[in-house]
Amino acid sequence: EFLSIFLAGLSDDVNRTHEKPYIELKDSEGRPDQVVADEFWAAHCHREQSAVAALFSSQFKSIARCKDCGHENATFDPFSFLPIPLPEHNFRWVTCTVVSAPQSGNFDQHTVQVCARVPKRGQLSDVLRGAAG
Repeated sequence: EFLSIFLAGLSDDVNRTHEKPYIELKDSEGRPDQVVADEFWAAHCHREQSAVAALFSSQFKSIARCKDCGHENATFDPFSFLPIPLPEHNFRWVTCTVVSAPQSGNFDQHTVQVCARVPKRGQLSDVLRGAAG
């Protein structure tokens, strides 16, 4: 999120277009995608003239289809960031400090750290099992 906010602010600061007029775009009307995409891209570039927009922008193609007659209209919307969800695991790593009872009174020699893989919704018994190996 920081990167998206930073680049959006930077793009606004270095944008060479100070007035951003509304540009009405024609429907796709069955024209080739490349022609329609070029029109949408030209309109976007007319409003966003910055190095950030040039380097970090692209287009999504969207199609609206009428359920009754089947008429389709394609649009090409600009975007700068493509959020991709990261997969979540059903486990977590827990670091445990295992202290065994000393026979000579020196605790430092009987302390070890163990990293255990346990279920996210696990119990203490899962931690003990993981720490035991």
